[in-house]
Amino acid sequence: MRAVATLLMIVASLVTLPARAAEFGLGMDLIRTVDQNQDDGMENLWFQFATSGNGAVLLGYAKGEELVVLDVGYKHYMGGRLNSVFFQAGAGYYDNDVEDDLGFVGAIGYERKLAKHFTLGGSAKLIAGVDETLLGTVETPVFQPTISVAVVF
Repeated sequence: MRAVATLLMIVASLVTLPARAAEFGLGMDLIRTVDQNQDDGMENLWFQFATSGNGAVLLGYAKGEELVVLDVGYKHYMGGRLNSVFFQAGAGYYDNDVEDDLGFVGAIGYERKLAKHFTLGGSAKLIAGVDETLLGTVETPVFQPTISVAVVF
């Protein structure tokens, strides 16, 4: 429960940053949805909002058969927002019926605006510091590919 409170405090502090533009995104990771190695596929949704400069805050939720994942991160674009290479760093809260854990979530990837209100992106995600039994892996860190689609407004 303390981990959830920490995540909420981080989100509250990031929300108060001044935004350069009213750019928001609502999307999902297609690989996480169908990948049987990620808790037999996980329903997922993420929300992103702009902060000052070329940054954005990302809030994510994923639910599988046994695992629930909440994550928050800061995404920094090297070029234009939603249309360039990005780096992401944040924290993820992993919970199942038996235990929970908080760990680091980072990513490097690329996003491209295909239309005024539609983006496609991909990244290599790193998850570290989370108990292996929660993730169902032999050891951490774990690398996961992502392919995301999003509606932006």
